[in-house]
Amino acid sequence: MKAKRLILAMTAIFLIGGVHTGFAQPHRGVGHCPGMGGGPGFGPGDGPGILARAEALDLKPEQVKELKALRLNMAKETLRLRSELELKQLELRELLFADEPDIGRIEAKIDEMAPLRTELHKKRIEHRLATREVLTPEQRAKLDL
Repeated sequence: MKAKRLILAMTAIFLIGGVHTGFAQPHRGVGHCPGMGGGPGFGPGDGPGILARAEALDLKPEQVKELKALRLNMAKETLRLRSELELKQLELRELLFADEPDIGRIEAKIDEMAPLRTELHKKRIEHRLATREVLTPEQRAKLDL
């Protein structure tokens, strides 16, 4: 019983660590997508994202306007998904740290989270492709997209 509890506790630590670092980041502004994990040019709002490098990329004012609109739409479209996922992560954490963790309920909660992650991932890919369409081939080359 102690070995099973130790294994479960270690799994919980690794799971929560991975989940927390990927999705439970503090909100950093419009367009930030926790856990996005995208490549160059897809960082948090004011970080190393495309808009932060507008001058280096020689973005035209119309491109900046379109990229800002895309980022805002992405934030709006994913807000519900991100909120639901974060709530389920908190519920999972509660299940994991119960005095007597129920592996069935833990697995069920993980199964509830999977479709949300999948939908978020699809939205991120759609956003990345839409962002790519705004850029010229030369600008994309600078970002290595």
